[in-house]
Amino acid sequence: MVPFSQRFWSSLRNLIYSPQITARRTRKGLGGQAVTLESRALLAGVANATFSGGTLTITGVDDLTAAAVTGSTNNQQITLTGGGAGVVTVAGVATTVNGAGTFTGVTTIKIDLKLGDDTATLTNISITGGLTYLGGDGDNRLTLDSGGNHSYGSITVTNGDGFDVFEMDGTGDLTVAGALTITGVCDHLR
Repeated sequence: MVPFSQRFWSSLRNLIYSPQITARRTRKGLGGQAVTLESRALLAGVANATFSGGTLTITGVDDLTAAAVTGSTNNQQITLTGGGAGVVTVAGVATTVNGAGTFTGVTTIKIDLKLGDDTATLTNISITGGLTYLGGDGDNRLTLDSGGNHSYGSITVTNGDGFDVFEMDGTGDLTVAGALTITGVCDHLR
């Protein structure tokens, strides 16, 4: 396998010296006029939602290319909204969530967003099992929003490097039947 740095520099060199770019540089008659290049759109984050045996799992899909690591491709923003006991709707905000939708019979939620600056906002969730949040490296935020009451069997938050926030926002009730565990650094808890 070719080391990452060698692949990166080789790709950059190929891009700089590609025939299309060389032709643009040597084309005569531009006379200082601006040349319009193709548009470049920032890619949104991607996550997968799966449901099996009462466990709803949301997993971030990391793109480990150089452009993605320095850009925003690995930044996932997801929302989970409760619709009663064990009913959870998963959606993305500037994030494609494959398998998003409404799930019934949810007892446990596991969120693993991996690399990037990730945000998970949960509103009005009521489950009998645990909520597990794995923030990974990056500036991550887990918010239990004030849009209603929350009820969990337990909550476990594990963060990697970065500025991480865990907030229980607003006026709704939060019930945790078991343990509330925070592992790793939580730079801001409110």
